[in-house]
Amino acid sequence: MKQYFIVSYQHSEYVYCTNVAHAETAADVEKAYSKYAWKNVRPAMPWDLDSYRAKGCPFVEIDHTEEPETEAAEQVKTEAAQAATATEDTTETKTERKEVKTMKKYNLSRLMKKAWSLFRRAAKKTAITFSEALKKAWRWIKVQDANAAKVEAAAKVLGVEEVFHSWAGWQTLGRQVIHTEEAAFKVEVDDPTTKKGTRVKSFFTYSQTQPTPAQ
Repeated sequence: MKQYFIVSYQHSEYVYCTNVAHAETAADVEKAYSKYAWKNVRPAMPWDLDSYRAKGCPFVEIDHTEEPETEAAEQVKTEAAQAATATEDTTETKTERKEVKTMKKYNLSRLMKKAWSLFRRAAKKTAITFSEALKKAWRWIKVQDANAAKVEAAAKVLGVEEVFHSWAGWQTLGRQVIHTEEAAFKVEVDDPTTKKGTRVKSFFTYSQTQPTPAQ
């Protein structure tokens, strides 16, 4: 019995697209989109279909086949590529396409990690396409240098001489903040992924942390 899947894929170097595939299995969808170097397939949630239909995402019919490559599968892939090309101009303006070329100046691994985090977090509340999550992550990553400079300036004004990191930053270094400790200082940083556009970030010094216990 057929079911719906949400498939996101890299159509070209800087363009990511999302389709709704109607197929029997995720494997059939993977096979139909096999020509794309990067792709992600997940089952559609009950609220996904109306949301993606409203966004104008293509709905693609995929037939089950036992053969590794059939004429039908080739046709589906061709239709998917054509659908992506047809929606390219509606999902990205000329200005956005020009801007996205500068992504190569940044850490693409960090960008993609943030995009996936936003995509998965939003999927629990409301449906967004991976392309939308990528754009949010792009806006977020562009303000990180300015945020870092703002934090360094605040630490200097407050006379903080010890090494400091955020709560999550210390965790990545194998240390945890002592629960009774108050933040050494706080800074309001830009965060385009929030409704307000900013958020308050807390920082702790080395002496406020301890080694993370072994699991």
